[in-house]
Amino acid sequence: MATLPKNTDLDKISTILDEFKISFIPIHNDIVLSQLKAGDLYLRATKSYCDCDTILGSLNRQNEYQTLLNSKKVKTLRKKKWTDKEIDKWIKQKLQNKKKKIRRTFNYF
Repeated sequence: MATLPKNTDLDKISTILDEFKISFIPIHNDIVLSQLKAGDLYLRATKSYCDCDTILGSLNRQNEYQTLLNSKKVKTLRKKKWTDKEIDKWIKQKLQNKKKKIRRTFNYF
């Protein structure tokens, strides 16, 4: 879920939202709306009911770590005699770089 100021132009940010597989869909909930400033937007911030593959779920790195660990790239690194420690460091660096890219994108706002 997300809340945004009433003057937010969703069309302007739609390209960025699409890039991260997010969609803001209005939700009507009188209890929540009563706690917001008049006119503020209350939104579901995913294209589905799970945010695992979105920027919102990106803080959970466990699934991404496992995906990278099972990737073809890691199999190639193992063939090149990389140690588990080196592979772990490589995966963590990849995830860290992705996190930085996400931060740069959202600092755009």
